[in-house]
Amino acid sequence: MVEVGRSRGIWWGRALARALFLLIGGCHCLIAVVIGVSLLASIFIDGEAPGGSFGLVLLDLVLAGPGVLALISALQAWDPPDDRWNGIRWYVLALVGSGLTLCTWAVVAMLLWAV
Repeated sequence: MVEVGRSRGIWWGRALARALFLLIGGCHCLIAVVIGVSLLASIFIDGEAPGGSFGLVLLDLVLAGPGVLALISALQAWDPPDDRWNGIRWYVLALVGSGLTLCTWAVVAMLLWAV
C-alpha cells in the first residue's frame, strides 16, 4: 500500500515538473518568435534593426535555444528506455533549459527595471 502512494506521488511530481517545463519553454518560444518577427519586420520596413544590424536577430535566436530545449524536453518520454538524448536524460535538459530561460528573464527584468 505504501508503494502505491509513493509511486502516485512520483507521478504527480513528474506531471507538475513537465507542466512547468512546458509552460516556461512555451512562453519563452512565443516571446522569442514575437521579438524575432518584430525585429525582422523593422529591418525590412526601416532598412535596419533598432540595434543597427542582424545581431539582435541572431541574439534572439540564440536566446530562444533554452526555451526550445525546455519545451522539447517536456514533450519527450521520461521513462526508460527512451529517457535520454545523446546520453543526457530529458529531465536534466529540461532543468537546464528552464534555468537558462529564467536567468534570461531575470536579466531582462533587471535591465528594464534600471531604465
